[in-house]
Amino acid sequence: MASPSEVPFRLQLLFDLERYNQSVNTFYDRISEEDYARPVFKLLENVPVRLLFDSPDKTSRLYMYGLDEVPVDRVEVDEDGELYLKPSAEPVSLHSYGDYPLIPGTYLLRVVAGDRTYLAPFLIESKQVTGAQLELMKQELEAIMKGLTFDLVHRLYAAAPEERGQVLPPPLLRKFMILDRHYPTLMSALTDLYDRVNHRIQKSYRWTPEERATALDQVSVRSMYGQSRLPGYILTPHRVVDYDLPENQWVKRMINRLSSFFEEFVQNLQLHRRQIEQETEEMLPYQHVQERTASTINEKRRELDTIDDYISRIDQMRRGLRLITSAAWYQEVEIKPRVNIPHVLAADSRYRALYQLYRELDEDQLQVTLHPMYNFQWKRTEKLYEMWGFTRILKALVDHAGFRPVSGWIYDQHAMSDSYIVPVLPPGERIVLAQGEWRLNLVYDGQLPLVLGDTSEQELPLSLGKNNRPDTRMDFYLHGIYAGSLLVDFKYRPIRNFWVEAKRNSRQRLREMDQLIAYVRDSRSDHLYGDKGKGLRLFDPRPVLEAWAIYAETREHERASFYIEEERIRLIPFNPGDDIQMIVQLLKDVLHQVKEKFDWVYHTT
Repeated sequence: MASPSEVPFRLQLLFDLERYNQSVNTFYDRISEEDYARPVFKLLENVPVRLLFDSPDKTSRLYMYGLDEVPVDRVEVDEDGELYLKPSAEPVSLHSYGDYPLIPGTYLLRVVAGDRTYLAPFLIESKQVTGAQLELMKQELEAIMKGLTFDLVHRLYAAAPEERGQVLPPPLLRKFMILDRHYPTLMSALTDLYDRVNHRIQKSYRWTPEERATALDQVSVRSMYGQSRLPGYILTPHRVVDYDLPENQWVKRMINRLSSFFEEFVQNLQLHRRQIEQETEEMLPYQHVQERTASTINEKRRELDTIDDYISRIDQMRRGLRLITSAAWYQEVEIKPRVNIPHVLAADSRYRALYQLYRELDEDQLQVTLHPMYNFQWKRTEKLYEMWGFTRILKALVDHAGFRPVSGWIYDQHAMSDSYIVPVLPPGERIVLAQGEWRLNLVYDGQLPLVLGDTSEQELPLSLGKNNRPDTRMDFYLHGIYAGSLLVDFKYRPIRNFWVEAKRNSRQRLREMDQLIAYVRDSRSDHLYGDKGKGLRLFDPRPVLEAWAIYAETREHERASFYIEEERIRLIPFNPGDDIQMIVQLLKDVLHQVKEKFDWVYHTT
């Protein structure tokens, strides 16, 4: 660790409130895991901060996360393509209002000055939720997405055997999909292991004729005088390459398991193929008699082509496995009784690729994975909170309000898709849900028309002014007739930053307040209540029943839930780990309100 007097540069964090300014003087020559747990300084994800880095040596360089937001005239790109900050007596803005928030996490600051490197771990903390709640939010969001997808796929697979008369068991087919998804990474790993498998060099001894003994050590000298000495020979050291390591034993075990799986799969495919061929032959005499029979024969022929594709794919995979079994080292490895899993299976990407596939194939549960794009979307906490809130509402509608998903997002997948990856949730995605007389369109981050002429009854039933993109929209339909909407925004900020009741009717009203108020006041629809609503729309043309602002807040004294009846606006604090029943009850209240208004329109007018 370098002491402040040894640091040949100046590094300061400058905040809007000067009393929080901080000089960074603690640096390490090398970093351990324990050091990461004790960050030198901390930042909040959306609190403005400037950075002052200066040094007499103008060739010094500072590397850290966040420099991509620094003006280009203050940063340079090094030989490896990394951004670094040049020394200067003028501070630079690392984050300011209007910038994308800094992504929470632990990072490493690095200063290269002269021939030394100075290291300082630092932490970017989430502002509106605790670190534990942030992690819980990610876990809950992933669990909800996977859970909804699993429920859908499970229902589709459960129905598949009766619908298709399949001999091939759905669990086996699911495992093939797992294998097919992993195949490119698996083959890359096996190709690398063929030539560069892990090994260790051990010293061994052998009896060597004295005239040919060139390398000697203490064991060699003792062998010249030992009782077991062979006349004219000396024990000489030599190196032996040992491939029989725990991780290679696991490789051999996993290869054998995959080979057995291939055999089982091909046998089932061939059995299934013979059955279809027999059914097709029995139908052939009738193909010119009934049009439906000819169509069924064509379907079965297409199914035979699909099975042939499966067999071809399996043969390709088997050739890949045979490659590794022909490696020179493979026969030197023994399969021993299963012991603890070596850490190499997780640390080395080649071994990890094989182990992840092996583990998934050994599990009974269907594997559902998330699209890689979520890794990028969830780095921004406000986007994570928005998606988390949307999926919590979806799950509440399905699990607690009795709605059945019909189409949209994950519900557009089919049972025979080649993998079960939760697709990206794009802006404007519309999930259709149904329950008896109800239909509900749940829309994520969808933009509404600015004018009534661009609306449509079934997809875009209302228009808004310039504030026309709520985070979540629910359009309600009863007996196929549009009956109103609920708009929801998710605010990852303190309530005082988007709603101050004392300013509601003043010129100092916050922009976010204008947005929420406009959701109700500016909403218009030519489709509300269908033909029955034509007269009513003259008196109350607003189709939005309520606008909600759901916000994150960990401080109990800052959590306020209330309803502004005049504006039809509801403010709701909701953090990861909170009981969903509060949201469920509010949703049921809105549904009841929609039903009451609809019944009044259609039974009293």
